[in-house]
Amino acid sequence: MSSTEPIDRRGLRVLPYEECLLLLRHARTGRLGFVDRGEPEVLPVTFGLDRDAPVFRATWGSKLDAASAAHVVALEADAVDRATSRAWSVVVKGPA
Repeated sequence: MSSTEPIDRRGLRVLPYEECLLLLRHARTGRLGFVDRGEPEVLPVTFGLDRDAPVFRATWGSKLDAASAAHVVALEADAVDRATSRAWSVVVKGPA
């Protein structure tokens, strides 16, 4: 890690946009967070990327309702390598 890379208040490296996209391209599952009827929900989803936009399929129910209403959602994907004690996490926020 070079001294010019941004770090957060805990001293963790802030990943550049392109690296986040690369990590998301290799991830297959994540968690979708949204508000449903005034309550926070976090549900597992399988997803992919359409250029730089996360996409997922859903049938009727909470995930589709939140997406079709264009609510703001958060998608989080991560991985941990226990052998090296390294991990990454990417969070994408925006309208569904």
